[in-house]
Amino acid sequence: MFRIVLGIAIACSCLASLPSMPIFFTLGTILGLTLARGKRCRASCLLLFAGCLYLETRNHSTPSADAFALATVLLLLASLPHENICSTFHKRQDDRGPLTFPWIVYATAWALLVLIYGTEAWHRIFILDISGGGQSITALQLFFCLSSFHRLTRAWGWTAMFIIQLTLLLFVPGTDSMQGGLILLHFFLFDPEWFPPAADGRQRLVFFDGICMLCENTVHFLLAEDRSEIFRFTTLQGKTASEKLAPLPEGDGVGSVIYFLEGSTHNEQHDRSEAVLRILNDLGGLWRVLSWARIIPRTLRDAVYNHIATHRYQWFGKHDACISPSPENRFRFLP
Repeated sequence: MFRIVLGIAIACSCLASLPSMPIFFTLGTILGLTLARGKRCRASCLLLFAGCLYLETRNHSTPSADAFALATVLLLLASLPHENICSTFHKRQDDRGPLTFPWIVYATAWALLVLIYGTEAWHRIFILDISGGGQSITALQLFFCLSSFHRLTRAWGWTAMFIIQLTLLLFVPGTDSMQGGLILLHFFLFDPEWFPPAADGRQRLVFFDGICMLCENTVHFLLAEDRSEIFRFTTLQGKTASEKLAPLPEGDGVGSVIYFLEGSTHNEQHDRSEAVLRILNDLGGLWRVLSWARIIPRTLRDAVYNHIATHRYQWFGKHDACISPSPENRFRFLP
């Protein structure tokens, strides 16, 4: 997901700057979209890294922290093993085999962010005459540097500075040049262990359309991201669905994904967008943050979901038969 966000962010930034250097930023837009699609990822990262350095040295005698952070992200992403570039979250388990996030890359990124904030704090304390909000930001930067040395406090420092950078980007544009690249570097360092998966003992069943290719890709995604193996899967065409599911309501999109939670005292059954968002919440990690989209009225969420579900065969295709799980994951599938 990080790769997609990074690629789209770079493409949008290049499009906004297109009039100043049409050829240069057109190439940057193409490379950003190529990175977002997962094609030629390493080459795209290295070319964007070179372009970032060229643009910054052309416009400034001293590189800004924002450009330094963006260049760092591109270089670190390019340094990942080939199979990991499309999955930058460390400790991920894929249904095709384990994908590990190299600890040296993670440690290097943290060290660089500490260096950036530490340098900025030192500059504010000993060179600038800070007061008011400047003192608060400096204190948070120092807190970030100190908290980064222990995993139990690291999340607090990360959250504090991420909120500061996001606030500056959204509400105080042009205050300084640090926000965009630093936000991406923060995003790169997000640790899914900060939001652990659900662990309440209930059985979690994901019912999906067994012939839908979009649904199949969704199952592969969940197999890859479900580090604690809390989900079990079965098709809506199978025996388990007829035994456990209540009659489905009428309407488009209902028969694509159903989320069923089986507890000792009561069961829960969710469909449409509510099913997707509850799955993301229970999955943990960054996906739990995305599940906060439940604040959007369900009518609007379901309208989008229904539109995609109605056209899922047309847009993504379908199989003639239900998918067959790999031997390693066969135990996670019910009849």
